[in-house]
Amino acid sequence: MRGALERILGSASAYWRNLERGFRILLSGEPPSADRLVEEAAEEAGYILGHVSPSELRESVESLPPEVVDSGLEAIRRAVGDLTTPTGALGAAAISLLVGKAGVEGKPQAFKRLVDSVRTLKDGVSVEEAVEYLSATAVEVVRELPEFRYYKMVDEGLEEAGLGPHVRQLVPAPVYWLGRAVGAGAVTGRFLALEALSFGGVIGLSEVLERLRESEVGEEASRFLRGLEVGAPVLLYVLGEVAEAGDRTALALPAAAAWLAGED
Repeated sequence: MRGALERILGSASAYWRNLERGFRILLSGEPPSADRLVEEAAEEAGYILGHVSPSELRESVESLPPEVVDSGLEAIRRAVGDLTTPTGALGAAAISLLVGKAGVEGKPQAFKRLVDSVRTLKDGVSVEEAVEYLSATAVEVVRELPEFRYYKMVDEGLEEAGLGPHVRQLVPAPVYWLGRAVGAGAVTGRFLALEALSFGGVIGLSEVLERLRESEVGEEASRFLRGLEVGAPVLLYVLGEVAEAGDRTALALPAAAAWLAGED
């Protein structure tokens, strides 16, 4: 039981990659080009598979059905849009959006309930019961996510292209069940699991700030966060939005699945 839940919420390495990519966007104030998003998705697909070069995986992205690529890019752009103004320059309006959203009913409260549910589960609860418990909260969560419908379209496009079984090979079964519980599939399930990790504080705030200081964006990112002068809950939420903007699941997982299909 413990192992299954750890596999749902324990993708810490992906979280750090997302956070660094998100901060690069935040600090530059400009959304990445479509080509750059595809490159980053290919790199992330390499991490998912563990042994394939980004150049091969870029070809896999390009081999995907156009509707899958378009939906994946739009899902990513929606998240990136939370960090940038319409002109692509970071401004006070973007920060106000991040801080203001943290104080209203919606995502933060829903993710807190989801993570609290994980932490209070007792030994002996079945995986099916745990996923049902988690997905009850996830149904509420997805109503707050403007990206969700595009992730769902990615899942639907992969099923139509016959790539669904290959995607399911790449995620733990509970992650797939989480996606199914909200009417989607494995790509959405992995996105939700990473969202829970980002917004739920599964990694302690002090550890996040320490690791961030040591990263390639560390000095500028730390200065930016100190400049916000907000408390821990809001800071955690801002970090969650930043990590969400750096998430490439919408294209990376389909690319990895396409590579697997090509190997069959």
